[in-house]
Amino acid sequence: MTTLYSSVIKLHALHAGQLTHDPGQWANAAFYGILHQVDSQMAEMLHGLNGRKPFTVSSLNGLPRNVGPFVALRSGWECWLHITTLGDQIFQPFIRHFLQEGARPQIQLGPIQFTVAEALTTPGSHPWAGFSSDEALLSEAEMAERLTLEFASPTAFNLGSQAGSHASYALFPTPVLVFESLAYKWREFAQPAIDLDFITDAASDVRVSDYRLQSQTILWKGHVQKGFSGRCTYDLRHLTPEGRRWLNALADFALYAGVGGKTTQGMGQVRKMAGAVEA
Repeated sequence: MTTLYSSVIKLHALHAGQLTHDPGQWANAAFYGILHQVDSQMAEMLHGLNGRKPFTVSSLNGLPRNVGPFVALRSGWECWLHITTLGDQIFQPFIRHFLQEGARPQIQLGPIQFTVAEALTTPGSHPWAGFSSDEALLSEAEMAERLTLEFASPTAFNLGSQAGSHASYALFPTPVLVFESLAYKWREFAQPAIDLDFITDAASDVRVSDYRLQSQTILWKGHVQKGFSGRCTYDLRHLTPEGRRWLNALADFALYAGVGGKTTQGMGQVRKMAGAVEA
């Protein structure tokens, strides 16, 4: 059994300053910085791990609206990070860093220093906080014939590249792309074993019944990265009961696993919503 954790780290800016539009690289660096303090071997192992990784890191949420390339923060501004971990091996040392007695921990994000106000993982303490397990997700999965996913940060699916060309990305959450992305993450970090062909076949029978999506362009490590965000509703009525059970479980898994590429750098923050897309 793998325990899944979704943590919200509430922050206060210690001084005024300006931030560029950050797609998550600063938060990623801060996450590794914390792990280096509590378990340097684990930090180095994760950093050197190729392919999918057992955690996700959001970009900084709760920033003021801005017009232009910079966001101005005043001293004391409240914002938050969403960080998920698949398994106790990462979660336990990571969360202990925030629960230590004495002075509150601090996090450096770009040019601004933040103090940690709260670290929330208890279900109900925040819309993005909670914990579960792979066994619970599957055994308690709803048999809903429709489900809605919220893509809260820019999301994109890497379709690979041909020789001499840049990688191409899919900018619409087709059922196959979404549920295959989740199934690959489940196969690496969760149990029981998942049949990828079964998931692909089931997702092929799913239809998009409604959506409210918009494309977004962000700067990622100095180059332009496109993605989409918003909500999308999927119709599962043509699936077998087993297909509906697995796809509903994977939709719940999205909160912890993320969807698409660069989920450790702020992209692909996704959760299942109650009800269909609002008009």
